[in-house]
Amino acid sequence: MGGRRHILHDVIRKSETVTLTVGDKSASKTVVLEEPIDIYLEIDDHPYNSSVQDCSKHIESLRNSVVACNAAEVAHKIASTQQIGKRISKGFLGYITASLDIQNMEECSNVEAVYSELQSQSEELANRKSVMEDDYDILTTRYSGVFENLDRELLQRIHMLMEPCFRFVESSSKEQLRNTDSSLSAMALVGHKEQLDVQAHISAITVKQRAAGLIESAKQYLLGQKQLASHIEHVLIGGCRNARWMLPVVVVEKTGVGGGKETEIVMNEQTARMGVNDWKVRQNVQQASIPAMTQEDKQRIGKHLEREIQRLGSSEHDKRVAGMMRKLAGDFLS
Repeated sequence: MGGRRHILHDVIRKSETVTLTVGDKSASKTVVLEEPIDIYLEIDDHPYNSSVQDCSKHIESLRNSVVACNAAEVAHKIASTQQIGKRISKGFLGYITASLDIQNMEECSNVEAVYSELQSQSEELANRKSVMEDDYDILTTRYSGVFENLDRELLQRIHMLMEPCFRFVESSSKEQLRNTDSSLSAMALVGHKEQLDVQAHISAITVKQRAAGLIESAKQYLLGQKQLASHIEHVLIGGCRNARWMLPVVVVEKTGVGGGKETEIVMNEQTARMGVNDWKVRQNVQQASIPAMTQEDKQRIGKHLEREIQRLGSSEHDKRVAGMMRKLAGDFLS
């Protein structure tokens, strides 16, 4: 019988107290006793080892069974997955193929319908083109005759209206031919030369007068430019200065029946185009106190308003409008 042997080394300790008495005195002392011992143990582990080997064999068998089962399950899953994938791919491809076939059939039907429609429209356009060509030929022939008649009628009317001029031209031509064909052609040439000299003098005088007028116009233009430059120099302000521009704006404050106040802004188009709006005017009115209008300002506004009223028409409506404007201005500027 095999086994394992173990030796345990240990020490046994024991303490004893000893008391000594000499006369009337006693003393105590503790003594420690030690004894080393060896313990020999024989352990029989053969049954345990055999049971451990049997358990290891069982575990190994179980592991092999689990591995085989896992491999079989994995193989089965792979096979089933491949079959499912093949069936899904086949079904999906079949569905896509059927869908594409249906769409192809629909598109072919649409193309055939559009082609038929285009062909019919092409035939209709060809028919309309031939009809329009025939109509164009008919209209061209008709209007050509009309315009030819109009030309002849216009020619006759021009001759009728300008008959004295035509007669004068014909008589002048006959007179020129008569002077040329007669024996007095030399006199005609001399007279013609004298007329040319007179016409040359007259033309020279005319050119001289026009040149004098042109020089006078240039003089007036230069004077005007000089005056304009002087006015511009007088108006312009040299250097960079801040300026404040006053724009005409009318602020009307109305009081309603219930006592509520309403502010209305009236301005002309030029003021609005310069960037002034109702919001800016209302803000300036609320932030600043408006001084009282002087009599000079009232007179200047009244004169300007009167000039604007004078521009109105002379109808009854314009007269009534002018009267109402004068009345309102009188109440405001009084």
